Amino acid sequence: MCLFGKDPNQTDLYIPTESGGLYRLDITQPTAPVVYTSPQYLYGTTESIAVNPTSDRLVLGSGDVLRANELTEDGTVGPGVALYSADGAQIISAVGSNPITVNRFDATTLDLIESIPTACNFDVGQPGLPPEVPTAIRPLPGNGWVVIGNAVVCVVRPPDAVFSDGFE
Repeated sequence: MCLFGKDPNQTDLYIPTESGGLYRLDITQPTAPVVYTSPQYLYGTTESIAVNPTSDRLVLGSGDVLRANELTEDGTVGPGVALYSADGAQIISAVGSNPITVNRFDATTLDLIESIPTACNFDVGQPGLPPEVPTAIRPLPGNGWVVIGNAVVCVVRPPDAVFSDGFE
């Protein structure tokens, strides 16, 4: 699986290396040259890469939060596929398989604000195969998220409006 993260300014593209690192490419140039390579092995680059709205931080599937310029660790949140809120103040991640849990973090302090249990079950019950895990999370208009797996999709709508219009 190869995934990437693109910054909102449309200038940088982040892609995993074959050796467990991360490349930052300058996509403003026709050849998209590599302008920076992470100085260390990073976990979670093949699960999820989320870029914040100001393009200065990344969250990997491992929960590592990186400074985008030098691709070095700035802290951690819980593991899972991640998404920044439209204003960059929160990070949402979806983790687990049976059931999925959605965690909400403060993007500045990286503290856990809330864990939201869901009824989403990604255990598709195929004998001998491990349960699916989320591969992406995307916002729904107004309130909630769609959690996506390889063969399973789940809609998560929190019971209150605290999340309304926070994720776009």
